[in-house]
Amino acid sequence: MGFVFDVSKQESLRTLYSTSKRAREDVVWVSCRSYDLSVCKLDFEECEFEEKTRNISIDPKSLAKGSARVAHPCQVQGRAIDLVAKIYKDHGQNTKYVHQSDAQCLWVANQSWVAFLEHARTCADQGQSGAGDILEAMDGVSFVDGSVYELEGSYSFPVVFVEPCIPGTFTKYQSNAKFGQQTTAAQIMDCFSHYSWTHSDKKYMVADLQGNLNAKMLTDPQIHCEEFDFSLGNLGADGIKDFFKQHKCGSYCDALDIQNNRPEDDDEDEEK
Repeated sequence: MGFVFDVSKQESLRTLYSTSKRAREDVVWVSCRSYDLSVCKLDFEECEFEEKTRNISIDPKSLAKGSARVAHPCQVQGRAIDLVAKIYKDHGQNTKYVHQSDAQCLWVANQSWVAFLEHARTCADQGQSGAGDILEAMDGVSFVDGSVYELEGSYSFPVVFVEPCIPGTFTKYQSNAKFGQQTTAAQIMDCFSHYSWTHSDKKYMVADLQGNLNAKMLTDPQIHCEEFDFSLGNLGADGIKDFFKQHKCGSYCDALDIQNNRPEDDDEDEEK
């Protein structure tokens, strides 16, 4: 089951990640179990999570709403950084499995991202100028990491996803079904989606790329994969096919030498 993030429905996403530190004297701590992904595999059943007991405080006032989730500022005892707790609007989706699948998506996306930048560096060393442009634009950028928190007690959202707060202006470079924006950053993100499919031996594609490049942080990716479930935004083979219908390889794909690595039926369509 998949859904499409509609940029037009994002409500003040910049405020979601430009949280001011709220000095709240009425902090209410809730005991919970946290699950940090320690071993990640494409097959969710083979993933391993480290369980800890922690205390969390979630501000009842939300910061922003996306098409699927609502974000609240939160604090975790022992963690000094600004955090947000993401909660699905459909409370039936606030299960440990769904949120852990989101953690899996972040991990897989970041591993693909690291490989993408390493490949760009190799190509740049070989004199491919477009690869150097990728490295310059994406220097220091990575995906945030997140943890799953299972709250003790009776709540309408018994499980939440907690990740670092991204400061500044939040930008959506693509959705999980809409690609082809003409900004430099969006074109590089589309190139990354293409690369992730190539690098994974055509097993999956990382999509729905968003965040703040000035803050060097990306978040909320989706993984299109036919063989494994991943998260709710997985559109499987159809998502990959839709990407290649919209994606026209340019200088960045050329620089990484992936421009000819496309689905066979896509190549046939190009010839028609």
